Amino acid sequence: MISSSYPKQAKNPKHYIPQVENNHCSVIALTAASSLTYEEAHALHHKHGRENYKGTRTITLLKAYSEAGFFIGGIHGSTRSANCMKSAKAGFSSVIPCSFLSKAKEQKGCTLGSFVKANPKGKFILLVAKHALAVVDGNIIDNCRTPMLKRVFCSFEQI
Repeated sequence: MISSSYPKQAKNPKHYIPQVENNHCSVIALTAASSLTYEEAHALHHKHGRENYKGTRTITLLKAYSEAGFFIGGIHGSTRSANCMKSAKAGFSSVIPCSFLSKAKEQKGCTLGSFVKANPKGKFILLVAKHALAVVDGNIIDNCRTPMLKRVFCSFEQI
């Protein structure tokens, strides 16, 4: 069964999300999929260049997730975002170092729903168009209601 839970409603105090911030889905995803508190995940993103109340650039997200013990496990499909990641893996990007993508496997495209069904166990952070969310043991942890048909272009796994 696929279920969604939202951190602000979670009983675990580690998942308490202050509602004074916005555009912080990458911070919430890292908090949900790791042992970091929200404040620790927020500080890690800030250390790598995220500004408060603003979205997270891909390179910032890659550095923060990498330092927290996550690696890119899969690049999914052929969307523009996935193709940018594939180009970076091949060394054709001056923004994203290919070292971040060394373990990434190119995989066929999938939706959020099909990814969750195929990965019922484990901790993952998924990137969809302009959004990040966590999947922990088959449960979606997200700060908004992402449609199950949304295309996943990148998945991070914990080392």
